[in-house]
Amino acid sequence: MAALFALTTAFTLLTAVATPRAQAAPAGTGTLTTKAVGGDDVADGLHPFQASLQLTTRGATRKERHKCGGSLLDAQHVLTAGHCASQIGTRFDQHPVGDWRVLVGATVLNSNQGVERGIARVKVHPRFDASLFNRGLEMGHDVAVLTLDQPVEGIAPVVPGSRLGGV
Repeated sequence: MAALFALTTAFTLLTAVATPRAQAAPAGTGTLTTKAVGGDDVADGLHPFQASLQLTTRGATRKERHKCGGSLLDAQHVLTAGHCASQIGTRFDQHPVGDWRVLVGATVLNSNQGVERGIARVKVHPRFDASLFNRGLEMGHDVAVLTLDQPVEGIAPVVPGSRLGGV
């Protein structure tokens, strides 16, 4: 039960940190966007808990294969967005789990940093609705946990509630 509580707490804390604020779209469009805007460069290696969800059938380099980001929660779990994880599966609009790799510990995608792992399990928040999200009608519960096929060793996970290097 304690592990479930810790994971739920991590969901809550990291979602609050990782959820981009809605930004106004160009004047006159009457729409909002949730794309991250701005940001600051950080020193290479400062956040090694960052993960990159890599679609191996897309592009020749790690940078080209990058599809979504995430955070290492512990040695075998990565927190990511529900709209990213909902692209993994067997439906016609998804890519099979075998086409994905998770790159952890690479703070520069066009480098040889980090370790790659496969995905053993995908758990999207039960109240996340990809069809509503894709039409811009629902932004809530956009969170998922990926279980890696092997533990990641030597890379410290994110610390829930930390200031993440001043962010």
